[in-house]
Amino acid sequence: MTVDDTRPDLAPRWRVLGRTPARPIGGANGLRIGPDGALYNASAFGNQVSRIDPDTGEVTVVSARGSAIVSPDDLAFDSEGVLYVAECMDARVTALRDGVYTVVADDVLGANGITVFEDRIFVGQFIPGGSILEVYRDDRPARLVAADLDGPNGLTIGPDRLLYTALPFAGQVARVSVDGGEVEIVLEGLAAPCSCRTGPDGRIYVGLGGSGEVVAFDPATSVTETVGHGRPGMDNLDLTADGRLFASYYIDGAVYELLPDGRSREIVAPGLMAPYGLAATTAGLCVADGLGAARITADLTLERTDKITDPGFPGYVRGVCASPDRTAMFVTNNLGMVTRHAAGSWTSSETWAEGLGECTGVAARGDGVVVADSGGGRVLELPRPGETVELATGLGRPSDVAVTADGRVYVSDEARGTVELITAGSTPTVFADDLSIPQGIAVDGEGLLVCEVGHRRVVWLPFDGGGRHVVADELPVGEDGTLRPTVNGLPMMIPGPIAPFAGVEVDEDGTVYVAADQEGSVIALRRA
Repeated sequence: MTVDDTRPDLAPRWRVLGRTPARPIGGANGLRIGPDGALYNASAFGNQVSRIDPDTGEVTVVSARGSAIVSPDDLAFDSEGVLYVAECMDARVTALRDGVYTVVADDVLGANGITVFEDRIFVGQFIPGGSILEVYRDDRPARLVAADLDGPNGLTIGPDRLLYTALPFAGQVARVSVDGGEVEIVLEGLAAPCSCRTGPDGRIYVGLGGSGEVVAFDPATSVTETVGHGRPGMDNLDLTADGRLFASYYIDGAVYELLPDGRSREIVAPGLMAPYGLAATTAGLCVADGLGAARITADLTLERTDKITDPGFPGYVRGVCASPDRTAMFVTNNLGMVTRHAAGSWTSSETWAEGLGECTGVAARGDGVVVADSGGGRVLELPRPGETVELATGLGRPSDVAVTADGRVYVSDEARGTVELITAGSTPTVFADDLSIPQGIAVDGEGLLVCEVGHRRVVWLPFDGGGRHVVADELPVGEDGTLRPTVNGLPMMIPGPIAPFAGVEVDEDGTVYVAADQEGSVIALRRA
């Protein structure tokens, strides 16, 4: 973690201990060599298309968050340099030429892998039982190329004029004629193959998200060999005309060049995709980061730990809190599930509840846990596995919860702009109002810390009602005084909506951690 006292603006007697590096890219998905020889990357959860200099790593935004392209997951160019982007969460294919956006196809559920061959556009549906379609620039309906595939992804056309696709869930690579016909499985037993690209030597290069390796398949001889060594979490790859091999990582936004000698060269540094909830545990600060998890150690080093494709990982993770003794943690996900884990152990858990709604913040209370159901306007208590008690209903949009040592429950309501005290069987009492999008809250001594996203600050609210005190201002949370965009989620895979959430946590030594979701970092503060 690096130290930077220039941001945020701090109150007297507070100092910045450090911060993790800001993310250049909020999860790096589709990767393609452009007509200019640069790398082009699609970031689905970052809502951004970027141009990357393959030698210097300089990142230039091509289509920014908030533009006409939403949730870009893969991309390809035609012979005239027109960029086509598959928007996985918005079921579209959009063309971008000279700053002009044109929707080529919509209602393409799970639109993901895309390739252009002889200026024909092919797109795969990354859903169970998905299809590969040919879509057209005019008003013709999409044409079915192949159906009933298990999440086709990362398309390419081989020298044999066959379309190759990775099937991550089945561990296979399949091929089919661009005109349709019988689907043939050409590779099996692979570790979560994520993408296929055709190399300058005519071989089909396949990235393996589960192992981080890249294998090359010769369509003429069916001979396969390992040609690249990255790390798990790979999303996509591409090759230059002279055979340089590059890979992108959905888990942390990194891009690497995979060298022939087995080493890798960092092009774009890894970072946090969100982050969301934070929990100070005996295993360090645990970070819920959507598609994965991370840990911040005692010396403020950020370490990636687990990811959504690991067996046992609890889905798209949102909130996390420590148990009272900090040896365990509770986690919420996008499916309304609450799980209990040993501290830092994301892939081994006990399920406490399922189907609770759009759960975000979570806080331990005794042997149980309290959860904010943002979408349902509720605060729930789970005193033990399988038992759910409604503590409050009819709230606006509860975002986070905090529990004091004597068991009082507070909830931040980002829709109402309040923090409220919850008492079972009674109407919630407003503890603080006129807050601008309050999200993460945490108990800090004789008061509450609140991440006020609308004002980009953290404030301290004393329990005795002694006003509010700004701890840190000009924080990189939210987006320009409002929330980052809510994304629709991946159909049948990672259901949405997935709204932003900036958590805050206090460690036993008084260190305050803020999830700076605008830039993808965690900032550590402490009283001087």
